[in-house]
Amino acid sequence: MRDEVIALPRPKQSSVRVRLPEERDWAAVRTVVRQHHARTIFSDIPFSEAKFDAIEKQARNPAPNQCLIIAEVKGELVGLAWFSAGEYIIGDGGLMTTTHLIAVDTERCGRFLSAKVFMRLARGIVLWSHSRNAKHVLIHVTTGTAIKETDRLLRAGGAKCIGGGYAINLS
Repeated sequence: MRDEVIALPRPKQSSVRVRLPEERDWAAVRTVVRQHHARTIFSDIPFSEAKFDAIEKQARNPAPNQCLIIAEVKGELVGLAWFSAGEYIIGDGGLMTTTHLIAVDTERCGRFLSAKVFMRLARGIVLWSHSRNAKHVLIHVTTGTAIKETDRLLRAGGAKCIGGGYAINLS
């Protein structure tokens, strides 16, 4: 009997890469955030360059309880998520992550890729939250668009609707 080596196929790498932003990313981050704002029910409110500048300054030098991650496909920025961790407002302990923004460049991504980018960003938020020992991740859906699709994606990722948003229990 001969020893045979069976080569198993390597797992396919995702086409979506999630990472921390680099200096070269900031112009694209602004573009994706502007595009995201234009698709929300708040698009009648003028986009504030000054407020974005303040958020960018904070995101470039985040406190230990804050994070901004980006998603790229073939070296192009196609999405981002900004979030922070803190204690439950009326309780001691109970660290949780609040997601301030998940934005996907729907002009560059079709429906399937947009969903994939969204889910990879959500997974990045969960992994970061685990590293901070957070017990929950809160995701608020404030765009006012694609509500059913977003609901389906979040529920598929393990989130439960809690009225004004979604929660992922990490315990």
